[in-house]
Amino acid sequence: MWRHRTLVASSIAIIALAVTAAAIIAVQVRNNRRLDRITRHAQYVHDVNQAFQLVRRNELSEAVRLLERHRPAPGEEDDRSFPWYYLWRLCHFRPRTFLGHERDVYHVEFSPDGKTLASSGQDGTVRLWDAATGQVLRILRGHVDDVNYVTFSPDGRLLATGGDDGTVRLWDAASGDPRSTLGKHEGWVTCVLFTPDGRRLISGAKDKRVKIWEIDTRREQAPLAPGLEIEGMALSPDGRTLGTSGWGPSVTLWDLASRRMTLSLEVKTRTQSVAFSHDSRFVATGGNDRIVRVWDTEKGRLEATLRGHTNQIECVAFSPDDRILGSSAHDGTVRLWDVASGRLRKVYQGHSAPRSSANRVWCVAFSPDGRTLASCGRDSKVNLWDLSSAQDRIPISIPGQSVRSVVSSPGRSRVTAFVLDGNDGIVAEMDRDRGELLNTRRIQAPSPLFDGVLSSDGRRLASASVDGTVTLYDTESGLPERATPSPGSGLSIPRAGSPPWER
Repeated sequence: MWRHRTLVASSIAIIALAVTAAAIIAVQVRNNRRLDRITRHAQYVHDVNQAFQLVRRNELSEAVRLLERHRPAPGEEDDRSFPWYYLWRLCHFRPRTFLGHERDVYHVEFSPDGKTLASSGQDGTVRLWDAATGQVLRILRGHVDDVNYVTFSPDGRLLATGGDDGTVRLWDAASGDPRSTLGKHEGWVTCVLFTPDGRRLISGAKDKRVKIWEIDTRREQAPLAPGLEIEGMALSPDGRTLGTSGWGPSVTLWDLASRRMTLSLEVKTRTQSVAFSHDSRFVATGGNDRIVRVWDTEKGRLEATLRGHTNQIECVAFSPDDRILGSSAHDGTVRLWDVASGRLRKVYQGHSAPRSSANRVWCVAFSPDGRTLASCGRDSKVNLWDLSSAQDRIPISIPGQSVRSVVSSPGRSRVTAFVLDGNDGIVAEMDRDRGELLNTRRIQAPSPLFDGVLSSDGRRLASASVDGTVTLYDTESGLPERATPSPGSGLSIPRAGSPPWER
């Protein structure tokens, strides 16, 4: 009998011990899972921040590699939120691409009616494309070397080209048949421009000369001698002023009638491109120092200095309404700037090739209606970008050190982010459509913060402090509403659902 009592007592003790052990193990498993989740979230935040920097440097494949780490396997919880999807879209946004050139494409331009796109390149050809379908309409051959420039006459009936063979040629735009060779430079022809009345053609070359040709008679008028190798040229819309740029410290404006210099813009760098606004009020320049400059054409005053490219600039162009300035560079990007504010609006990153130097974007051009942007580069591609797309908006710079949570208001352009900044945090509101930081509010916690998550409407913030306290804040005032001591529990980050574009 005592033997049985001893056995029963032992069994009860063993069961109690097992229950206690199971409870301890359950708590430990729960804590381990919570710790694992916090660790995973910390790695997610780190990788998203790194991907953000990689996207800004146009290192898209490396950014994709980091983002790929956080695509959940079947049955796993999904920690991804707005920043991940936003960067993923930036990495995978693609233009319409026209393929056909065999090597570098140096220049691209729309016809006056916007229906045809002309491109010229290192393969010695000029190609005419249907701008809507991408179909090659005609291939023009005649130059014996690189074709550096192609342009339409104001009525769209003629094409003019210039190339490394030094010749300036005219073509029938409808048939693609050669019309005439106007003449020849002693160096590469880098630019050709029709005057607004279509009666003359202006050509600039490496021989440091600008020649002016009468199209009907093929006679050469008195030339200009800028004294520097010509890299870029632009003609004011009224046809009175010619801008030249190249291997020199200044961009020069000339009175075309008198052949006299009217203004010298001291850029202090080799300048590849110059462009007039359509109202003739401004001139934009871009060159080796990676800076886009905007000048007042009457006073010669520098109005804006636009920085963002990480390599030398090849081309600048104004949109038809003069509200946007486009630029392209050797960093593989096309950038759009707001002319009025000087703010960077968008970045396109669609030119790349295996070689490190193959990311050059040689030229950008707006369609006549301003809805499409064309670009071409060393990768042999001609890209067409839809300017109405919101997928390509650049990341907005906000203060702080580490972005922890971002929410987007449904049906609105407002985005709210929570950013750690030292021991405190910052709540930042942005307008994603305009690419503007609207305001910031500092969250000052009694104990250093290590994480935080915003409510779906951005009005509340749940933060976690190093002392184990979870605090709910009103983001409008930055003041705490209530705090809950939760030693050892950390912050439970809610599962992020897939956004509408992923469904």
